[in-house]
Amino acid sequence: MLGEQHSDTAATYCNLANVYKALGDTDKAMMYFKKDVSVCEKVLGDNHPDTATAYNNLAFMYYELTDYGLAVHYFRKALEILERALGSNHPHTITIRNNIRETEKLIVI
Repeated sequence: MLGEQHSDTAATYCNLANVYKALGDTDKAMMYFKKDVSVCEKVLGDNHPDTATAYNNLAFMYYELTDYGLAVHYFRKALEILERALGSNHPHTITIRNNIRETEKLIVI
């Protein structure tokens, strides 16, 4: 058994989140996306691309719930990690930067 402190556990949480999201159970999906982030932070740290992916997934969940402020917050956390880990010109980093730009357009002031 792998336990809570393993990257495969984080991946399982992400998979469960996506299943619940597909089933329309946003509360359970959100719970598992948050667990994925938590395990990634503990196991992989805040400089690992998989941690950025976990933040990105959480951001998209907030985006789909139209909570654009929190979506941007988590997209930015993903961006910070990717800029450190992969550089500012990496395709993943550019994609996250574009996600932020497009989401910010939806925020009503």
